[in-house]
Amino acid sequence: MSKEEIIQTFEERAKKLQEKSDDEPGFLKKKIREKLLLKQQREELIAQAEGKVLEVAVGRGYNFQFYNQDTEITAVDFSPTLLGMAQQNAEQQGLNTKFIEADVEKLDYSTDSFDTIISTMTLCAYEKPVQVLNNFNKWCRSDGQILLLEHGLSSNKIIGWLINGMLNLLNDWALEKMGDNINRNILDIIRRSDIVVNNLETYYLGTHYLVEGKTEQ
Repeated sequence: MSKEEIIQTFEERAKKLQEKSDDEPGFLKKKIREKLLLKQQREELIAQAEGKVLEVAVGRGYNFQFYNQDTEITAVDFSPTLLGMAQQNAEQQGLNTKFIEADVEKLDYSTDSFDTIISTMTLCAYEKPVQVLNNFNKWCRSDGQILLLEHGLSSNKIIGWLINGMLNLLNDWALEKMGDNINRNILDIIRRSDIVVNNLETYYLGTHYLVEGKTEQ
C-alpha cells in the first residue's frame, strides 16, 4: 500500500469521525473509549511536555486536553480534516498551537528545534519508522525529551505468540481498512533507532508501549 493510499485511507476515516463528533457517548461508552485510547497513560505522558513541543500525527487533537497552558505546540498531520478538528480542540483548550499539514516522513527541521517531541499511535503508518525516530533524535535538543505511546506486536512472554499470530494474520486487512500496520515490532524499532530510553512501560498484554526517552548524546 503506497503512502498516498494510506493518507487517503486516513482522510476517509477522519471524515467519518467528523460526522460522529457531535454525538455525546453515554457514560459506559465514554469509559470504554477512554480505556481503549489509554487516556490515563496519555495524560501521564503529555503532562511532561514543556517548552517548544512538536506533536506528530496529531489527529483530532485528543492529547490537547492534557497539555500545560504554557507549552508552545507545533502540530503536524497529513489529514486536513483531522487538522481542522484539532484546531477546534486547541482553541477550546486555549493552547498556543501552530498547525502544519504535512507527511512527517517528509519534514526537515533543523537540529535542536524542539524541547519535547511527542508521538502517540503513529509508528504504525510510517514506511521507515526507524528513520522517523532518528529524525526525532535530531530535531530534539540534547537536554530535551522524546515521548512515545505506540502499539504493535506483543512482548508478553506467556501468550505473546498467540496475540502476535493474530496481529500478523489481520495486518493486511488493518492496513487496507485503516492504514495501520498493527504488527510492527515496537521494541525492535526503538532499539534500532538513536533514541535513548529512560523509562518503558507496557499495557494490554504487551501490545502497547509508553516510552520516555531522550536524544543520544
